[in-house]
Amino acid sequence: MTKARRARRNPAARLASTLVVAAAIAAPVVLAQPGAAAASSGGALRCDNPTTQGTARLGSLLGVVAPRRATAGASCRVAASPGASGTTGSTRSPMASGGTPGEARRAKARDYDGSPPVVDHGGPVMDPAGGVTVVPIYWGPGGSFAASYQSVVDGYLTNVATADGLDTNVYSDDLQYGAAYRIHAAAPIPVTSAITDGCAPDSGAVYSDHTGYDACVTDAQLQSVVAAVQSTHGLPSDLAHVYAVFLPKGVESCDDSRDNAERGTCTVSQAGGTFCAYHSSTSANAVYADLPFPVYESPTGFTCGNDATYGSEESPNGQPDADAVIDSLSHELNESITDPYGSAWFDKRGNEIADECVGFYGASSGAAGARYNQSIAGGHYLTQEEFSNEDFHVSRATACIQHLDLPTASFTVSPHTARAGHAVRFNARHSKGDIASYAWSFSDHGSGSGRTVAHVFAAAGVYRVTLTTTDVTGRSATASATVTVH
Repeated sequence: MTKARRARRNPAARLASTLVVAAAIAAPVVLAQPGAAAASSGGALRCDNPTTQGTARLGSLLGVVAPRRATAGASCRVAASPGASGTTGSTRSPMASGGTPGEARRAKARDYDGSPPVVDHGGPVMDPAGGVTVVPIYWGPGGSFAASYQSVVDGYLTNVATADGLDTNVYSDDLQYGAAYRIHAAAPIPVTSAITDGCAPDSGAVYSDHTGYDACVTDAQLQSVVAAVQSTHGLPSDLAHVYAVFLPKGVESCDDSRDNAERGTCTVSQAGGTFCAYHSSTSANAVYADLPFPVYESPTGFTCGNDATYGSEESPNGQPDADAVIDSLSHELNESITDPYGSAWFDKRGNEIADECVGFYGASSGAAGARYNQSIAGGHYLTQEEFSNEDFHVSRATACIQHLDLPTASFTVSPHTARAGHAVRFNARHSKGDIASYAWSFSDHGSGSGRTVAHVFAAAGVYRVTLTTTDVTGRSATASATVTVH
């Protein structure tokens, strides 16, 4: 999710992102319980309200991961189709079984869910100089989180940091938006204070085991937790830190004191639901993400897991709760990096780079039940793809990607019959990748730059033309052809 834009944000120069790995478990934080949250600044998106489906910004909440229907048919964000059975599948189609004919037609033409391209609105991205440190915060009394759950989540962050700078996972996509893949994972911080209701928890079964909520917290309470952690550990509010707040099972999350029954903006329940996760920032400019305990295979009929795509929850680590929340964590971290204050990269509807690709996983590996599409430092994970402007401009059918594309180089020549003394035009628009530069060389000692060039051969003969494309990471590709000039 992504917090709504804030005009007050510092429009400082664009910065790149990095996560830092610290070893030891930090000391617990004991938090004074805050009062009820302030009123919400944004309207509610509800899965049962088709007029607002697809909204990714709700007041100050950004990058909102909306729940999807777990059953065949429409969804808050149209689910991708399951891949073929076996060890490899593709979920390129943005259409679940039972979707409308209009959705089927669109599924053939595009691989995204939004109104791209995403546009630079001038605000900062996260720190490219020193990188971005992700600080995981586990809020709940002792024993609130299973050891296996925290181990898989912490292991994921450690692996993402270990793979820092590689172009083999979704974080490499951030490079094309002026951010750098330099990520560090801080030591996890437990907040052991009892959770006091800031809102009334909605009733009814929510989780796959038919249990529900027994507590409810507001966004204001989350911000208080972040502030307490910062104060206790001397951590800053800046563009080099993201505070990922994990909530335990049984805790509903709402924007303000209104629950779903009161038409509030909350996680999934029998009374409705607006979000699975989001990111935002405090009044002190601390960037944080709300990561409630995941809802999947839910009796509510809505899900925050991948079961809307695959039919049942895929869990490559054998810990479906952790695997599901990692999907949301990946979403929010990539969006925090590329749009921390809601003033940087988003499309005309407010969707950020992960919002465009909710439910799109692409090709996967592994056996059914344990599919994965990300191999990061030896770990396997199933996370949604991220949106690529560069790929979108080349082909709308492959705009959501699992990692930064290797650049390709190709070009067309016009006219086909070249004549000495007349301009010949070369167009590299079909080259693919996050390309930063195009360099042309001609065997008559000429050269050029740019996606399109025109060149005049002074005399008849056979000439060799070479195009070199270089992407944002410095990788290059070449293509050559001969041109006969009459």
